[in-house]
Amino acid sequence: MDSKEKKRMRYSMVHREVDIESSHDSEVLQHYVIKRNEKGSCALIQKIQRLILSFMALNFSILMLVISAVTTRYNRAVTFMSSNSQLFPTSVILNLFQNLLGVINLYFHVFVMQFAAIIRMSLFFVEIKRRLSSNLQFAVLSAYVLLLLTLTSCTNDDFGEVNTETTTSSVFTNGAWVVNEGLFNSGGGDLSWIDFETNTISNNVFRAVNGYPPGDVPFFMAFNSNHILLSINNSSKLYVLDKDLTVTAVIDGIASPREICFGAGNKAYVSSLYKPYVYVVDAAQAKLVDSIYTERPSENLLLSSGKLWATNWSKLTSTFSNNAVLIIDTASNLLSDSIMVGVEPNSMGVDEFGLVWVLCSGGYDHSEAARFCVIDPASQTVTRQLVFQQPNDYPSTMVFNANADSLYFINQHIYKMGVMDAFVSTNIWANGTGKTFYRLSMNPTDNSLWATDAGDYIHAGQVQHYSANGALQQTFDAGIIPGYIVFR
Repeated sequence: MDSKEKKRMRYSMVHREVDIESSHDSEVLQHYVIKRNEKGSCALIQKIQRLILSFMALNFSILMLVISAVTTRYNRAVTFMSSNSQLFPTSVILNLFQNLLGVINLYFHVFVMQFAAIIRMSLFFVEIKRRLSSNLQFAVLSAYVLLLLTLTSCTNDDFGEVNTETTTSSVFTNGAWVVNEGLFNSGGGDLSWIDFETNTISNNVFRAVNGYPPGDVPFFMAFNSNHILLSINNSSKLYVLDKDLTVTAVIDGIASPREICFGAGNKAYVSSLYKPYVYVVDAAQAKLVDSIYTERPSENLLLSSGKLWATNWSKLTSTFSNNAVLIIDTASNLLSDSIMVGVEPNSMGVDEFGLVWVLCSGGYDHSEAARFCVIDPASQTVTRQLVFQQPNDYPSTMVFNANADSLYFINQHIYKMGVMDAFVSTNIWANGTGKTFYRLSMNPTDNSLWATDAGDYIHAGQVQHYSANGALQQTFDAGIIPGYIVFR
């Protein structure tokens, strides 16, 4: 090779040209080009590995943040539940802990998959570097990266339908709520929960769940399959609650709300102590949708024979005598009729024949004798009256048993009688000496009777559970003036 050819060789190599005439020099240049391409492939591999490692480090950081956040929320929840151990049993805390582990396990599983993918990728890179040409290496690397990104993606197909939300059922199942009214103008009322599985009572449940008291004089509670409504009489509030007793909305605009009766769908009716209206609310939308003029204030509500029945118990703000049962057409939301009964009707029920019974106390001043009035809903007339015989009789509440063939009422003591009896029973079923029986509730599942004892109306009262044959089963210490009992 003369000097001219050598200069040409050096010029070509400097400018990366393949223009070599000598076969020996051509082999030298080819070796140079291969080395250069191998360096480029190695650089590409290193960049991809660094990118994947960075992605893995990011996911590890996310995993640590998730563990920290979930653990913090778990610790707060456990602290709250431990301070209310009667309300939240150990099984609920364990369920919450299992959900915590499930979330952490999900993210850890994704992290481990990504780590394994990087190990597989690194081994694969070494192998293809050894076996394949540089151009084919690049093509295989590109396809493999795309494949790994697809396989390591966390989808519902990998784990099934992943649900990280807590799906625990409410702790308020298989038991009874007690509505404690509290002292008037004190704001000391609340709810109690009696757990039938543990035979224990938890007081001040509303405060424990929501962090504040319900208001002045909680009075009545009702629920359907989707919503719970709680009336606060002297605060003129109607709470909408979820299954865990958390307040989801407050409905205003009802003057002194009293009893609640659910109708079709999410429609509910609410009586008023001071106003001549029955109010209609939509529990789902949490708003007042209508008001039905009734001429008189109303108290007890009952849906029967396609009509809404309401008692006119108080004459505090009315010029009418408080001795009527009001009948409302629920299709038109209009008062359709009124039936005269005894003075101060305080409770209603339907017997096994479909007849509506109304217990009338005769008035706090004993303006007339107390009585039962039995109404035929077809003719809307009083067909029977069973009059109490003693001038100081003052019956305060009545409930039917599960078969609706017998009823119980309070007249200082608790009495029981059949719907076919010709006279008011005078046989004491449960002795009220030393007690102040206030409300009665019948548990339809076992036909047991539950009675509240208001005591001196100043200090905490009690709830007493009686079997179907009148034997006292258990006594629970409730709040101040325990009133209505609602079974769940």
